[in-house]
Amino acid sequence: MRETKGRKTVIALDEDQSLFEVGSREVWQLPLISSDGDVVGVVVRQVIEARMYTVRYLIVFSPQRDRQFVIPANALADITADGVVCNLTSQQLESLPTFSQSLTKAEEEEIYSYVPQTPYWIEEQWVRNQGPPQKDN
Repeated sequence: MRETKGRKTVIALDEDQSLFEVGSREVWQLPLISSDGDVVGVVVRQVIEARMYTVRYLIVFSPQRDRQFVIPANALADITADGVVCNLTSQQLESLPTFSQSLTKAEEEEIYSYVPQTPYWIEEQWVRNQGPPQKDN
């Protein structure tokens, strides 16, 4: 964890210290837009896996429900200057569990139980099992 002028800028979210909550100027306060066109909140932070140099989730604040939730990065369709567009409906987003400042494997599995995307750890295992691409002869 690193602190800047009394504020935490990097926060470990799991026991293994593989997932970290960090700020991002590029997406901070961008509206999250559902696949059915509703603005369901604003992006406030992101969750990264530092050893993989990968954003795993965005943390979204919903003022309508006064709560935070995380959305998997593989559920995002586009990021523009106007907002973050996702592949989930408003109803799917509202059903996501409230973010509680931790992200255990069980909590990640719960998040993915609400979305139609394949969990990133399953996608990555499949890629590892495929091996390098074969050369054309």
